[in-house]
Amino acid sequence: MSQIEIIKVPDIGDFDSVEIIEVLVAEGDSINADDVIITLESEKATLEVPSPASGVIKKLLVKLGDSVSQGTDMLELEISESANEEPKAVDEPAKVEKTEQAKVEKPTKTETAEMPKEVTRKPPPVTLQANNLTGKKAHASPAIRKFARELGADINLIPGTGRKGRITKNDVKS
Repeated sequence: MSQIEIIKVPDIGDFDSVEIIEVLVAEGDSINADDVIITLESEKATLEVPSPASGVIKKLLVKLGDSVSQGTDMLELEISESANEEPKAVDEPAKVEKTEQAKVEKPTKTETAEMPKEVTRKPPPVTLQANNLTGKKAHASPAIRKFARELGADINLIPGTGRKGRITKNDVKS
């Protein structure tokens, strides 16, 4: 048996409305409680909105670029009562894996001595892409936007190297 719950925008502080800058889920996605579903941006900060429950997204009621306020309906989430049974099923394979790991032979001292202690790995090359080419608004915090304005830099031309292409202070400096 399942239940549909409408997820609303939580308390966003002293702001009447904020803009949705990222929608991290789609209809049909299965999410867990506390997974980030939407990122909001105000004049002063960005806010990641977590899911209050686990379930499957039935319908998105907002889209990228929408202005929302506290209490605005964001999505319909189907909460399944069988979700309580799923963790039990997950525990059983974990027990099997533990017994298989116990059977794995430990390497002898001579085998470990032959292996190098430090492996130097080069990070993969970073592909930089200007935000104006993608047609999307630059992802940067309000403080970074202000810093870029003070330097006279166009924030939409700066490639972001942060998480999910977010523009950092170092990106603006370079």
